[in-house]
Amino acid sequence: IAERDSLLRAEHTKLFDILFETQKASEHSEKKLSSLAKTFLTQMPSDSKEVFTYLQSCEKLFTLNSIPVTSYVKLLLPFMNQRVKSITLSLAESFYTKYQDWRKKIMSDISLTSERYRALFQEASRQNKETYVELCSRVTSYLEVYLELAGVADFVGLKQLLVTDKLKDCLSQDTNAIVHKELMAKKVSPNELCMTLDSLESMKVI
Repeated sequence: IAERDSLLRAEHTKLFDILFETQKASEHSEKKLSSLAKTFLTQMPSDSKEVFTYLQSCEKLFTLNSIPVTSYVKLLLPFMNQRVKSITLSLAESFYTKYQDWRKKIMSDISLTSERYRALFQEASRQNKETYVELCSRVTSYLEVYLELAGVADFVGLKQLLVTDKLKDCLSQDTNAIVHKELMAKKVSPNELCMTLDSLESMKVI
């Protein structure tokens, strides 16, 4: 029995040592990644409509520097603007290692929707002292973010999006609000939208 207890204590000691060394290695790795990130990350813009483009740039830099996706949020934390940082600090700890879930939550909380970027794209105008090259870059960025948030991956998706948008433009503001609530803002094809509209009209909802 004494020999068995001795073996168990030895195993526990070994396990503790392994866990301790693993934790030390993890802390060292995090510090190393943090130091590396400081060499290429910049401060997040305070203008919310520029946040998505900023995150896209950071993602490219993270990939280029072989940063694990589970470290993205923690590395971005010191560079976040005040609003995004406040939202992040209020989230459950699980979000800190799930970058896509975190990004989705941030985009939702600061109202960075595909509809907003569509409006930014359509209503864009030249700003004071802005060159045409800068205007082109800004408008292109709005369009790219709009298409990504709308889930467009190919020409078929682009065609469906354009037709759906045009159909929505033909609706009154009240009807648009009812349809938005009915579909819960999910991505729909033109046919699905029209079937919903016809159904609501037949029930005299719209």
